[in-house]
Amino acid sequence: MRVDGEGNSSVPDEFWETANRARVLAATLIGMGESAALARARTQGFAVHVQERDGVAEPYRLSFDPSRINFTINDGVVTEASVH
Repeated sequence: MRVDGEGNSSVPDEFWETANRARVLAATLIGMGESAALARARTQGFAVHVQERDGVAEPYRLSFDPSRINFTINDGVVTEASVH
């Protein structure tokens, strides 16, 4: 577990490991076609959410989920992929 500024352990290491795996994968998906990128993320065990498509924002949860990769799609291509 990680320790916060006051010495309290609050978040299990698995949470951060999942987030790091998702961030590494997300970086490799930028520039791919939408269907291929989303399929790759899913086969690696991550949930996917298109947060913006062609400049139009889609509703999404503000909670941090380390197992969800959020995508911005423009003209069928991933222009941003992030974990937040």
